[in-house]
Amino acid sequence: MNKTGSDERKGHEIIMCMGSACFTRGNNRSVEIVKDYLEKNELTAETTFRGCLCSNRCKAAPVIIIDGQPFEKVVPQAVNEVLDHVFKEGGNENESA
Repeated sequence: MNKTGSDERKGHEIIMCMGSACFTRGNNRSVEIVKDYLEKNELTAETTFRGCLCSNRCKAAPVIIIDGQPFEKVVPQAVNEVLDHVFKEGGNENESA
């Protein structure tokens, strides 16, 4: 939050579920992959990247939520593909990787 108490949101928002199912199934490694992707593609300034304790989608773990759309079963090997789909192809419909 900023000094006025409101949230400052950048152009895109990525929420990485860090609940136990998502964490142990790959999001513990995917955090660095997302950070590297944002830096390499110069998207850091326009993207809010944060974690959440649980997205309540444990059966579909690991979960990454991008601009309000959940992406399910996103193993670390598929993170770049999902990010390319959203940032380069402009897609943000709910798809499993």
